[in-house]
Amino acid sequence: MNNNSLSKILFHIDMDAYFAACEIASRPYLKGKPLVVTNHYRHIVLTASYEARAFGIKTGMPLYRAQQLCKTLKIVFADPDKYISTTGSIHELLLTITDRFEPLSIDEVIMDVTQVSSNYCDAAKLAYKIKFEVKKQIGVTCSIGISPSRSISKYASGVNKPDGLHVISKNNFWNELKNIPASEIAGIGSSTKLLLKSVGVYTCIDLHKCRIEILLKLFGQNAFHLKSLILNDAVKTFYDREAAKSISSSHTLIKDTDNIEILTSFLEFLVWKVSDKLKMEGLTATEVSLSIRYEDFTHSNHSTTLKEPVNSTSMLYNIGKAILSFYLPLKKKVRLLCFRVKCIEPRYKQLTFLNMQKSSRFEVACQKINRKYGNFTVKPAMVMLFEAFGKPEKVIPPVFTDIYGKTYRATR
Repeated sequence: MNNNSLSKILFHIDMDAYFAACEIASRPYLKGKPLVVTNHYRHIVLTASYEARAFGIKTGMPLYRAQQLCKTLKIVFADPDKYISTTGSIHELLLTITDRFEPLSIDEVIMDVTQVSSNYCDAAKLAYKIKFEVKKQIGVTCSIGISPSRSISKYASGVNKPDGLHVISKNNFWNELKNIPASEIAGIGSSTKLLLKSVGVYTCIDLHKCRIEILLKLFGQNAFHLKSLILNDAVKTFYDREAAKSISSSHTLIKDTDNIEILTSFLEFLVWKVSDKLKMEGLTATEVSLSIRYEDFTHSNHSTTLKEPVNSTSMLYNIGKAILSFYLPLKKKVRLLCFRVKCIEPRYKQLTFLNMQKSSRFEVACQKINRKYGNFTVKPAMVMLFEAFGKPEKVIPPVFTDIYGKTYRATR
C-alpha cells in the first residue's frame, strides 16, 4: 500500500461535554463541580461534566439516578439558544483560519487544513492554536483528531479526551489502522460489527482489504459506503451548505392581550432572536412577515419585501413595528405572535455598499456578551415588560437559602 491517496490533512474538532461546558463558561462558579444539563420535560441527563462522569453519571441516564450517584450534583436546565449562539461564535473563529469545514452537529466539525498546513507538524501547531483560541475566546475546551481521513480523524479526536490532541499522520496511517477496531468508526453499529466479524473483519485495515464482493453479499449497495469510510476525505466549504430559506421565532403569550405596549415588547423579543440567528449564519433577509393568532384561534399574516437585504436588529424591529401597525386597531385579543424573515441570502455575496448592513457597535457588543453568557443576558429594557407579563409578583421571604446552601437576608 502507498500513501499517494493520503493527500489531505483533516481535523475533527469535537467539543468536550459541550452543553455543560457552555453553562460553566457563562457561570464560572460551577467550574470544578459535578454538573448535569437536563431538559424541562423528561428529566434525563443530556450532558454530564467530567466531574459528574467520575461518579458514573452518563448521558441518557434518568435524573433521579444521577442524583442517587452524586449527592452534591448541580443541575442546570438546557438553554438551546445559548448553545446555538456559542456554536456560531466557534464557527466565526474557525472562519478566520479557513472556510473549508463542515459542521457535523452542534458540537463537532470536520475541517480541511491542507491549504493552510504544509505538513503534520504545522497542522499540530495549528490545532494547538485553535484549542487555545477556543478556550480563551469562548471559554470551552475541544479535542482534535488529525489524519488524512474523515472517519479516522473522528476516531482520533476521542483518544485523549478531554482537551486532547491525537495525530495519525500520513506516514503511520496504515500501521495505526491495524490497531483500530472497525466498530470504532462512526456508522458501524453493533449489527454491522457482528456481520463484519463473520467474514474476518475486525480492524480498520481488515475492512480496507476486504473485497467488495464479500461486502456486497452482506450489505448490498451499502457495501460501497462502508468500504469508503476508511479513506473518505471529502470536505465541503462552510458556505457550500444550503442556505436557510426562512428563519422565524414564535411564542404563545401566557395570557391573551390587546395591550399594544405588551405586544410591541413581545415583537422586540422575537426580532432579537431572529436577528441573532441571521448574524450567526452570516445571512440577510429580503422579506419580513408578522403573523398573529387571536384568542379565538383565527390568524392573520402581513409581509413586506425589502428593497435591500437587512440583518440589523434595529432595522428589523422598525420593519416589524410598521407591519404590526397594519393590525391596528385590534378587534380581538392576541394569543400568539410569529416573526419570520424569508428569502435569506448569504451576507458575504452582497458586494455593493448599499447592500452591506453594518450593525451598530451596541448590537455587536450585545451579541458578543449574549453568545458568551447566554441569550438575553443583555437585552432592551422593552423586552423586560414582555418577560414580566402574566407572571405573578414575586414575594421575597425575609430569609432564604439558594441551591448551594448559602443563606441571604432580604433588604427592603
